[in-house]
Amino acid sequence: MSSGNTDVDRASKEVSEEERRRAYSIVFDELCKCPLFCGSYDARNGKEDYMYGISAVMENIAYGVSEECHDRFEERFLQNMTRCEFLAEKRIRRKRR
Repeated sequence: MSSGNTDVDRASKEVSEEERRRAYSIVFDELCKCPLFCGSYDARNGKEDYMYGISAVMENIAYGVSEECHDRFEERFLQNMTRCEFLAEKRIRRKRR
C-alpha cells in the first residue's frame, strides 16, 4: 500500500497560490463568455432554481480568483437575473391585455 505521498500528491502541493488563481481566472473568463453563466436566461420558460445552482458554482469559481472578483460577479449575476425576470413578467402582462 502507498503511504499517500505519491507524485500526484507532491505535484498538487507545489502549485502556487498565484498559479491556482490564474487557473480559476481562465475557467471563470471562459464561462463568462456564455450569458447563461452570468445570470441571463429565459425567465419565462426557465427555472429560477436552476439559476441559483449556476450562481453557487460560478460564485465559488469567482472566489477562487479573488474576493473582489466574487463580489463583482455576484452583483452582476443578480442584476442580470433580476432584469430577465422583470422583462419576462413585462411580456406576460402585455400578452394578457
